Amino acid sequence: MIQGELNIIWKSSKVQSLIIQENLQYVIIRKFSYGKFEIRGLRKAIPKQHGIKCECVIGVLDSRHILIRLSLLEDYVQLQSTTWYYVKAKEMYWQMQTLKWDPWFELIVEPQLE
Repeated sequence: MIQGELNIIWKSSKVQSLIIQENLQYVIIRKFSYGKFEIRGLRKAIPKQHGIKCECVIGVLDSRHILIRLSLLEDYVQLQSTTWYYVKAKEMYWQMQTLKWDPWFELIVEPQLE
């Protein structure tokens, strides 16, 4: 307890174990530069246009971010190596920035480009 609040400290090994258990080791976040995207079209377009070889789950985080959970390291490396990407869905082109996910990722904090 710190100042009356429950405080949990996670060991790095435990965090890594939980990431693997939850199948989060190959997760990428894509941030849309503009517009309101349509997720159903993107769920079909992204794997096809990226040449994803294995299972890919795409979910919405907020109005500008999606989370892509991959099951194959090769697919993860391919997506992670593209900083900016355009995807065509429903006759529209969407510009997206690739962001690396980690357990402390915050949507409201703009990541520093490396």
